[in-house]
This record gives sequence, C-alpha cells and structure tokens, in this order.
Amino acid sequence: MQSLSLDPLTAAPELVGRELKNPDNRRLLALLRIAVDPTDSLAWRTLLKLTPNLGRASVRRVHEHAISSASNFGEALISLATEQFAGFGAQRTLLQRLVADTVAASDSVRNTLNAAGDN
Repeated sequence: MQSLSLDPLTAAPELVGRELKNPDNRRLLALLRIAVDPTDSLAWRTLLKLTPNLGRASVRRVHEHAISSASNFGEALISLATEQFAGFGAQRTLLQRLVADTVAASDSVRNTLNAAGDN
C-alpha cells in the first residue's frame, strides 16, 4: 500500500504531482513562499499565471521590466504594481490587486508564524 504522506521526502511523486496540479494548492504554496521571501520570483510568476485575465503577456511584460531594471521578477512585479507604469492598461488594476492582496496575506501568515514561534 502506498503512503499518503505529503512529506516531499517520503510522498509518492504522483501524489505530490496530483496535488500541485490543483490551482488552489499552487496558490497556497506560492503565498507561503512569498511569506518567507516577498520577492520570490517563481511564487509571483505562479500567482500571475493563475490570476484570470493576467497571463503570458503579463508575465512577459514583468520579465521585460525585470531585465530593463536589473531586478528579479518578484521585485519587478511589485515595482510595476506600486509605481506609475502604463504598460498594462486595463490589467493594471488586477495587477495592483494581486500584489496588494498577496502582500497583505503573506504578511498575515508571517506574523502568525512569528507569533507562534514566540510561544
């Protein structure tokens, strides 16, 4: 009988793969990664791709901004959401909401984890 453990060291690869196909699980993992590192490029890219009406073109624009500003993807995304930038048009509001909501949620997770560590 196969283990149902989600421990990455003991879990069956197909079980982990199946769980990571679920967009909600990928969002949660990305949020937790951002709670640890607010500029985690892979986590931000994952969230951007999973957000309706933001996708490949948005990822490309953020990537281009990262290159031109010599920053990583996460830093570029945060900067685009918080500074004046005309390159996103109608998606700008979605981008701003994604970043604001994610930063607030990851701050909450980080504060909860820190408080639990203090006990």
